[in-house]
Amino acid sequence: MAISQNLNECSIEGKVISIDHTLAIVNGKDAIYGTVTVEAGEDNFVPIGFFSYKTKNDGGENNVYKSLLSVIDDYKTIANDGRDAADSVVINKVELSENVFFGQDGKMIRGFQLSSSFYNRGIVKEAGAKFTVTGEIFEMIEEIVDDVPTGALILRLLVLGYKGRPNIIDFNVVDSKGVNYLKTVATVGQDLKVSGDILVIESVEEKTEESAFGAPIVTSKRTTSRQLVVKSATPPSTGLLTDEERSQVLAVREGIVLKAKEKANKKAATTTTSKPSSGNFTL
Repeated sequence: MAISQNLNECSIEGKVISIDHTLAIVNGKDAIYGTVTVEAGEDNFVPIGFFSYKTKNDGGENNVYKSLLSVIDDYKTIANDGRDAADSVVINKVELSENVFFGQDGKMIRGFQLSSSFYNRGIVKEAGAKFTVTGEIFEMIEEIVDDVPTGALILRLLVLGYKGRPNIIDFNVVDSKGVNYLKTVATVGQDLKVSGDILVIESVEEKTEESAFGAPIVTSKRTTSRQLVVKSATPPSTGLLTDEERSQVLAVREGIVLKAKEKANKKAATTTTSKPSSGNFTL
């Protein structure tokens, strides 16, 4: 049975901070991929990924590829051209998905990522990054930071993407009324529509140490906080997935996680094999 894609609509508006891209051969075909980073509010720097093959499956010209080349070549950015000259962009067709990868310690790291192939220069009335998503409640977890409950709720939704691709995405419910409502009314397995703000906030923490002599030593640590903050939600409804369908999509996700782990292990093995020894350096 075909599994339907969930509602997944995000919109990003703001000044273009930077555009990074790579031209490469992917699966034997010419392709382009990269990231457009948008200033969607004060200290809110939202990256949107893009990807396209140069030609369509029938070998014909791919207009999406041409459009992305235009974005790369023509759009002015804060990084290259300054704030006053930088273009404002409105991106309405943005998809939210799960990002799974493994760190050097072998631990799985989960987060979210945004992607779109359609960018439009335009007048921005109010910079911002918004989402509206439907999904099945997978878990509801009280947020704890440094062993202390924050009062917020992590709402974990199973969101089905293109061709039923499963994503488990964490949303943050920080409003006390929203937290109490979901704890009272919602249960795992129900469907829910949520909307709110996409926040990718960078901060710099400085640490000052007194030195034995001379000026104090100042070190800086840059951190990025990524959150999907729920501002509103519909009443939960009966989940649309059958038990069999849910098992199928979760099995697919498990395969995606295993591929990510295999990729990380392969990269680690390559790095270890190719790492030069101290004898390879000349002083």
